[in-house]
Amino acid sequence: MKPDDEFFTYSEKVFDYEVVFSPSVQESVSLVFNSSDETRKIVSGNVAKLKINNVRLLKKVDYFAGLLHDRLNGCQEQIKQQAYKILPLAILSIYGGKSAVVDIDFVLNYEGNLSGYRLPGDEPTPEELAAQAVIDSKIEYLESYGFGACDEFDVAIIDLVKKGYADDESLQNLVQTLESKIKHEEDIALLQKAWNVFHASFLNNDDEVFAAFDLAMDVALVKFTINDLDSIASIYYDVGRIVKINEAIDTYFSEVIIPSDIREKSDIFRWPSNVYI
Repeated sequence: MKPDDEFFTYSEKVFDYEVVFSPSVQESVSLVFNSSDETRKIVSGNVAKLKINNVRLLKKVDYFAGLLHDRLNGCQEQIKQQAYKILPLAILSIYGGKSAVVDIDFVLNYEGNLSGYRLPGDEPTPEELAAQAVIDSKIEYLESYGFGACDEFDVAIIDLVKKGYADDESLQNLVQTLESKIKHEEDIALLQKAWNVFHASFLNNDDEVFAAFDLAMDVALVKFTINDLDSIASIYYDVGRIVKINEAIDTYFSEVIIPSDIREKSDIFRWPSNVYI
């Protein structure tokens, strides 16, 4: 063949393959969480509930789970469970894109029940009904996952995840929030017992339930956060025990709020829903 020869026939075969790797949730979990320690077991279980199969997201979960493990060692089991529940939810909500059922703002503002999200009006428009259907699906998603509502400890973990990495400042903030959480849990042990009685109650035992709440307020009222008190107030108002709870609210404000540094609405983590508070 000479340099100036013409090609009369030319044939070329081109093969173009696109390989998509779409592992199942269990395959992804097994690929990333190959450690058998207790932390990874808890986290991988929560990841499976959220149906996360994106390996990139799972590696983020594993990275932050390792950071939390070092700092939660020796903590109460309840605190560990809370940390490892919010962690994958936060990562999915922040970095999950279209695969995220809820965004992080919805998680931060979620209060664990339907009442705060109902649209006003007795006869909603089709647009309002459609918007409410979306909200209801998000609420159902969080409830099925077992997520209640954010507290300051959850927010500290969310802030760490948002930052994307751990530095001295963010870890120090997490540790301080954790220490406050532990101290608060110890201070309101009676209130936790009262809530346990309430949630485990399937009988007509109102006297037992409210005796537990009354005892918690009598002994540890000054250790409550305003959100602790707000949660109790919603129950007392629902059953007409308004005088009792208003007396407790008055005491709380005179002994806790007035002497405190709270001056602005922004000083309150979650604004109370009870009108008297």
